[in-house]
Amino acid sequence: NVTAGGVPLVPSVPSAPAAHGAPSVPAGFDPKHFDAMAFLPRALELARAEYGDAGLTRLDTDGVHADGIVDLTLPGTDGVLYYFRSPSRSERPADLPPNIDVSIECYVTVAVTAADGVVVARRSMSPIDSSCRWAVRPPPACKPADVWVRARADGADPGTVAKVEFLSDGKWFFDNEYDGTGLVKTYDDTCK
Repeated sequence: NVTAGGVPLVPSVPSAPAAHGAPSVPAGFDPKHFDAMAFLPRALELARAEYGDAGLTRLDTDGVHADGIVDLTLPGTDGVLYYFRSPSRSERPADLPPNIDVSIECYVTVAVTAADGVVVARRSMSPIDSSCRWAVRPPPACKPADVWVRARADGADPGTVAKVEFLSDGKWFFDNEYDGTGLVKTYDDTCK
């Protein structure tokens, strides 16, 4: 098992995938100490069980401590959301005029929350990306903890938690703003 201070973060042996849209709770799941990057290979596996060619497009984490670990139990946090897109399911219907809106179910999301554990869903991204064009990317070079290091150098308070998101443009977004203070900044995905 992947651990932090002896606390299990994700199971080393993945649990069986849940039925489409049904919540599942992986063995060893600790919602107070969730490592979103350690779970990424399992999230990709779950997405590919839905669409075999699904690839990562975005990762949203909320409630991220300075060590990169997510506390899914904090009030008002959104948990972790992995976005995957299937290139083979991203084509607009050829017989549909280009000025007609269409909802293309080309995405798979894997959501991780304290309340539900893991939920996998096929979906469109209308109106955010109704054309299914977010780039499929390799796993990011940086981790949320790396982004926190940069944010701390820019003045972020390590006693707070943050939203740390790997965006569809391949950049990291950091936000620990509260009560008119804090830091909101974007960082390149350049880590070793």
